[in-house]
Amino acid sequence: MTTLAALVAMRLTHDLAGPIGAISTGIDLLDDGDPELRGLIADGAASAVASLRLHRFVLAPPEEASPARGLLAAWLKTREATTLDWTADPRDAAHAAILLGLAMCAAEAAPGGGRIAIDDDGVTLSGAKVRLDPGVAAALAGGEVTVSRAALAGVIVSVAGPIGCTPSADGLRLAYSPKA
Repeated sequence: MTTLAALVAMRLTHDLAGPIGAISTGIDLLDDGDPELRGLIADGAASAVASLRLHRFVLAPPEEASPARGLLAAWLKTREATTLDWTADPRDAAHAAILLGLAMCAAEAAPGGGRIAIDDDGVTLSGAKVRLDPGVAAALAGGEVTVSRAALAGVIVSVAGPIGCTPSADGLRLAYSPKA
């Protein structure tokens, strides 16, 4: 788990570097009073906050599942052209954390945008130019996590195991099922 923790930390720092860098640049230039600059700062801050809140839920699920959909929607809003179709009714926070983690993996498979559909059994991604990273698919299948992009998939596997689930990737359908 130590390697997985290091890869998760690498992934978080990667995800937050851009928005925080934009905030820093905006603050440096704030004296200009430019409305576009204020928008840059606001967008960077919103992206960083949404990412932190979503990662916190996935990595350490709270008592209740109810905030899951709103957290994912806020995070996807910072990722242009990605739409959400949520029909899931998570039974508990661990179930919601698995769905959120799978949705985050799916969103990364569509850097140009797409549609993420979430039901009680998993996540389906559709859109142009979508491709699931082979390392993520391997990690979801229980393989070794060797790159930071797959760190979240490794976390999903570790969360799913104790509640009796096995994650999987079948093309652009990321799901989990009860262990036999």
